[in-house]
Amino acid sequence: MSTEKILRGAVGLSSYVAPPKNLWDRFLKFVGSIIRFLSKSKFSHTFIWIWNDHALGPTVYEAADNGVTVNFADPEGYLNPSEYFVKVYTPIANPTAIDSGLFAVRRYNGYMYGYLQLIGFAFVYIWLFLTGKKKNNPITGGIICSELVIIYLKNVFPNEEEIQKMDRNTTAPEDIYELIERRSDLFREVPIPEPSD
Repeated sequence: MSTEKILRGAVGLSSYVAPPKNLWDRFLKFVGSIIRFLSKSKFSHTFIWIWNDHALGPTVYEAADNGVTVNFADPEGYLNPSEYFVKVYTPIANPTAIDSGLFAVRRYNGYMYGYLQLIGFAFVYIWLFLTGKKKNNPITGGIICSELVIIYLKNVFPNEEEIQKMDRNTTAPEDIYELIERRSDLFREVPIPEPSD
């Protein structure tokens, strides 16, 4: 199977490992550290691989600091292990289901990133720590990365009750990773392509 077919519709999980280059990078790394700490995760970000063009390389669809948009995986650094720790999993689903998931998330293109939701996640995890129960994120404006991916997966797997029960307002990258690890019948890990020269 070609890399293009493997990556189309795959789910990527990442953590920023490179030293910050500027103040904005420092802020993003700080936010990622908070996400990993609160969710007890090694991942702070998740995204959807769209395709692997022979000239442009792999392209991802994600909710990132510049909002919900399409980005190139190579210049972004997702293919460079010195910048990001990345794992990629392809859903074991037919192409029509993948199309359905991609179609469902494309309507969010251009939405602003839900920075305030990150503050709300602090309340979610404090409540979880105190009570052992997850509560909905009280702040729901914008779209965050795990929210975009769970919308995608709900449309790829409409008959999977475990996925349908996942709340987009309380799902963190770690929740998606744990789902993938539990459900090896639904996901297969795939190798990350080498960066282009």
